Amino acid sequence: MNHDLCLKFYSLSPILLALGMALLSLMADAFFKNTYLKISSWLSLAGIFLATGFTLSLWNTPDQFFFSGALRKDPFSIFFTGLFLLLSGLTVSFWNDANKENPKRGEFHFFLFSGLSGMILISWATDLMTFFISLEILSLALYVLTAFHKDRLTSQEGALKYFLLGAFSTGFLLLGIVCTYAATGSTYLQDISQYLVTTEHLLSPVFHLGIGLLAIGFGFKVAWVPFHMWVPDAYEGAPKAITAWMATAVKAAGFAIFIRFFLITLLPLHELYEPLFILFSILTMSVGNFLALKQTSIVRMLAYSSIAHAGYIAMAVSAAGIHVFQLSLSAILFYLIVYGFMTMGAFAVVLAVNQKKSFEAIEEWGGLGYDHPWLGLAMSLFMLSLTGIPLTAGFIGKYLIFSATLKAGLYGLAILGILNSLVAACYYLRVVGVMYMKPSERPFEQKSSASLSIGIGLAALGTLAFGILPQGILKIIQTVILTLL
Repeated sequence: MNHDLCLKFYSLSPILLALGMALLSLMADAFFKNTYLKISSWLSLAGIFLATGFTLSLWNTPDQFFFSGALRKDPFSIFFTGLFLLLSGLTVSFWNDANKENPKRGEFHFFLFSGLSGMILISWATDLMTFFISLEILSLALYVLTAFHKDRLTSQEGALKYFLLGAFSTGFLLLGIVCTYAATGSTYLQDISQYLVTTEHLLSPVFHLGIGLLAIGFGFKVAWVPFHMWVPDAYEGAPKAITAWMATAVKAAGFAIFIRFFLITLLPLHELYEPLFILFSILTMSVGNFLALKQTSIVRMLAYSSIAHAGYIAMAVSAAGIHVFQLSLSAILFYLIVYGFMTMGAFAVVLAVNQKKSFEAIEEWGGLGYDHPWLGLAMSLFMLSLTGIPLTAGFIGKYLIFSATLKAGLYGLAILGILNSLVAACYYLRVVGVMYMKPSERPFEQKSSASLSIGIGLAALGTLAFGILPQGILKIIQTVILTLL
């Protein structure tokens, strides 16, 4: 009995460590404030490294269910847990560099680890209500972190918009869960899948209504158009490190449950919902790219570009039918990884440039490539990868997405995706051009710390490595997919 209990605690160790670090951060800040201020980020990084070690050790262990089947540990959940921990570790190192004297370090780490625990629970959830509770844990932490700079009007405005629209989307999610439960008699994904098998084509209209409402709720979380309105203001107002976390880890968490529910549980109905996904993809790519093209602020440009990248992922979602399922899912998982490296790196450079003075406008970045060659080179790499230039991870990611789309016979969608990529190249390459072809208007008073430089270096290394040698991570992704079939 004790042995079984220890095994369960061991299997749940990533979740328990995230929750434990959240409580430890708050208590240490309350009782040992002066000491904790000096070691807070190192303590958090140690917790993340420990959780990562446990996560890696769980990779080859048998699948397990917990809490009456509400949570499932399998290669899929372990894959996303590792991704969340990696991106959260980078976030901690970035935030530490810009907030060395911030007295609210305890609160920051508490909410970060609370959000991280919510993310991990989302990827483990196999029940709609468990997913909803996990999502609310993440969302509440994000609302506070977005408003962390309470003395800045942009931070308060972004947080308020995020909170109000988030509460609105929560209503759609709850109504969707209620309708799905009314039609199927269960909120467990396995029972919903069985309902689809037994009823075949005689599905209840209430069920379709529930799926539509859930699609709206999910669309808000992954910033699909027209549910994207919160993104620019929230990204601009939040601390830069949190903006990077929201654009990468939080988006990946949204797609984790989306894959479990829409692409796996509802796989037999993919042809029915395919037009909806195609519409989301076209709107999201086009609106995101064309609005990014008009931006003068580097942060708002990256915010709108993150919307466009959600549209590219929606292309693979549209193609993820029974015959192209493996290729489409490989494209989605690979793109989430490489997008995390590219975007984390880009926001880290923005953070480094804005340490002493504000350089929010793209035109103010003139001469950066000469004044700070390392930052200019790194930013150029991230911009080229986001564009999809060969020998970068972004190229491989887009290649997989377009391959899946073409194999599914969605030629028109693929052409629109290519055209959108050309539009995106205009604003990404504009940043590179300004850094190297425009003279500096004022000096960059920038001095990168070791943690920030290492973070940028790791992001650049991942962007190059997955662009040149993607085979290793693709094999891991194939292992994850085979366990889902």
